[in-house]
Amino acid sequence: MKILLKQSEDHNYAGSILRVLQASPNVKREYHDELKNTQWLRLSNGDAIAPTSILIYPTYLQDYERYLIQLRKGYHLASDLPKTNYQPVSSLFTKTTEEETLLEILDQEPSIEKLEIIVKIISENISNNQSSHSSVLSFSNISRLQSTTWLLTNDTENVFVKPSQVIYLSELETEIQNIIDNTSNKDWITPLQLRNEIRDNQIVLRWLNNRLFIKNDEALEVIGSMLSKFPEYYLGEFSRNEFSLKDALAVFNGIDDKILPAWNLIEQTSRIYGKEKCSRYILNSLLAQAIQESKLIDLLGWLSNRYEATDTQAITIYNQYLALAVNRENFSTSILPHILLLNRLGQWKSPRELCVNTPNIAEQYILDEKQEEIIQGYLDEVSRIDAQKAIDDQKGIQAQENTITLQDYFQDWHSHVYSEAIGAFVCLIIGDSQELRLFTKTLLRNMDIDLLTKNLLGSVVPRSFPISESRGETQEVKSLISDISFHADKRTGKTNNIFANNLDRYTNSLVLAHLNPSEYNREELSNLLKESVRLLIQSVYQVSNLNESLDKVWGSLIKSKQLDIAVTRNVILDSASSIIKFLSVHNQHEGIKQTISDLNESIYKREEYQTYNKDYQNIEDEIRSLKQKLGNILEDNSPENTAPSIVLQAVRDKIRQFGYKLTNIPFEIFQNADDALVELEMMAQGHSLLPDRFKFIIEIEGNTITMMHWGRPINCFVHPDYPLHDYRENGFGQDLEKMLSFNYSDKRNDDHNLTGKFGLGFKSVHLICKEPLVFSDRIAFRIVGGLLPSRLGNGNIAIQTRQDRLRDGLEQKLQQQNQNIFDGTAISLKIDPSLNISPDYTVQEFERLVGISPIQG
Repeated sequence: MKILLKQSEDHNYAGSILRVLQASPNVKREYHDELKNTQWLRLSNGDAIAPTSILIYPTYLQDYERYLIQLRKGYHLASDLPKTNYQPVSSLFTKTTEEETLLEILDQEPSIEKLEIIVKIISENISNNQSSHSSVLSFSNISRLQSTTWLLTNDTENVFVKPSQVIYLSELETEIQNIIDNTSNKDWITPLQLRNEIRDNQIVLRWLNNRLFIKNDEALEVIGSMLSKFPEYYLGEFSRNEFSLKDALAVFNGIDDKILPAWNLIEQTSRIYGKEKCSRYILNSLLAQAIQESKLIDLLGWLSNRYEATDTQAITIYNQYLALAVNRENFSTSILPHILLLNRLGQWKSPRELCVNTPNIAEQYILDEKQEEIIQGYLDEVSRIDAQKAIDDQKGIQAQENTITLQDYFQDWHSHVYSEAIGAFVCLIIGDSQELRLFTKTLLRNMDIDLLTKNLLGSVVPRSFPISESRGETQEVKSLISDISFHADKRTGKTNNIFANNLDRYTNSLVLAHLNPSEYNREELSNLLKESVRLLIQSVYQVSNLNESLDKVWGSLIKSKQLDIAVTRNVILDSASSIIKFLSVHNQHEGIKQTISDLNESIYKREEYQTYNKDYQNIEDEIRSLKQKLGNILEDNSPENTAPSIVLQAVRDKIRQFGYKLTNIPFEIFQNADDALVELEMMAQGHSLLPDRFKFIIEIEGNTITMMHWGRPINCFVHPDYPLHDYRENGFGQDLEKMLSFNYSDKRNDDHNLTGKFGLGFKSVHLICKEPLVFSDRIAFRIVGGLLPSRLGNGNIAIQTRQDRLRDGLEQKLQQQNQNIFDGTAISLKIDPSLNISPDYTVQEFERLVGISPIQG
């Protein structure tokens, strides 16, 4: 053997070497290395090679040996040798391992052979139950297998992919495949797309699913990332917190795939893997992304077609998508005309048949409050554009026309509501119109128009508006779609404001609803105007920081006539020193005496300071304080204070000096009532008064006499039905001063229809009563010490003080006796018990001469 192997062309002796080895196996062991590495074998083509250059592959790969040997340069297969028995030297051939073969094949370009060989290796190892940590299927080799392109799809183009491109979620496989098909995705596949060679080999496929393919959370994340690249799957610009998956799953159940293509996947993912994972991996990828306009329209249409307004979950989601829609640039033209919205009755309606919250329009035509809030930005822009158009078209509107419209509109209101409330409304829309300012000033009586406007609007300047009145059973209103109007039925029943058009900061005209004031009581009409004022303040002028004060301002309107009492009180206190001296009581009470002395001293000091041009503000304050102190002394009816009684007695004495006695009282009040009726007729501009005004009632209840009439109320200088005619010059605004001051009467000698001296005649009531109570329209007061008026209650029924009850009692008496008129006058006289006289004695002479019978309470 040694001689054969040393020959220069030992391959010529291959046959001899094989025969030696067959005859003597021990020789192979002795010359093993030399036999293995010496080129003594001859290939079929005549080339000499060493036995170590012959590769032996695993038996199950024999069908692929010819392919595999091409990958090993310088190596040959046993089949390349001439046909003979090489069994004795087969141990000298090089045996390739499965791992070597696998790694070698993984380095090659993708091919059918590569696929089949890898599948064979995996299959053989799995079938032989080899450990996953074996040399072939070790962790490192699995990683190589996963990241190398070798799998083949069933595509006709023979597309090869990596196992790491295969998404394996068995229960979602169909949904994922549909998504891949719909998106023509080239980056990811499902096992359904693999060639039959793989899918039919269930053992290998199962191993691939578990070890190489993307699965579980990683697969969900991949799906989410994949979907995020395709706008047709987006769900809208929501944050995760804004979008409730729980509600959406309930609402979108059964939705068409064409509207939300990803929804079946979301539903199944939530069911199989839970809502939390679905939100984290799938939902988050589809949120914060703009949903396609066509799908948004279809989605809103599907929701409105499927759900009623009572389904709060569905409506919440609808409104969320509506909020997205309104932010689209072409919302008004491409979206709004093609969707439905809710009205106030919870019905789905076309935007062409809906308007915003237009007062006095039936609720079936008015947009739902929440949806109005959602599209408010769009509505504001439409209003702004319409307002600009109106400004350009209406520059010639005459303020005089507005004045006439308002006068006609409120003509029938004056008998049912306080004129000051109407004035408060009008003062907000006068602009720079002098006609409207004059009208407002008359309505407000003695109130300052500028102060009231400032209290309501702050520094905002009132605007002017074209004003019209809406009549008929329908009203033309603008729909939600720009430039489209429709006729809507008016709301039936009572309303809560007087507008027939919607108000916002761009409002350029006012349409007043046609109302019948007789259908409302006084409080309802007052609230109607109050809420109309609130709408103007909030919606048109956009003033919000004064809202809380409106109730206070409105309360002051209702009580405005009570200011007359305070004014009269101050007038009397200004001359109180002279009156008290006139009554000769200034030295009969120490408190009065000292206060008058201090007052005179302060007045003298003020004059002195004025003479020398020195600041005398502090002295003015002191004089004011002393006058109030004198008033408090006269008002204090405590047992230890004798001042009211002393002054009252002096007043009684003075009245008697003029020849008045207690039986004159009914005559004097009757004369005053008759004068008030004549004056009211004069103010009525020649029109007849209501028959109910021609009443004079005396009611006796216990030891109290109450006399009532419905002529001109105290201090009333404007007829409620003719507010533009002011009779202040006739002294009609100074009744209180006449009633309470001495020697005050402005009745002229030519006033032939007036039967008495109004001032002194009334004072006769002090002959029988310590503190007469008077209620006239809204003026309510008591007279203390025969001289000073004191407000009777504050009008707040909730605070049922004694004086409140007295005031309410007088108002109720007037209403009981004359339910159709609200501005009657009642004078209540409680007989002074120290006089020891009866009410009957006081009125019996009047009863006999006039021929009426007092009402017994």
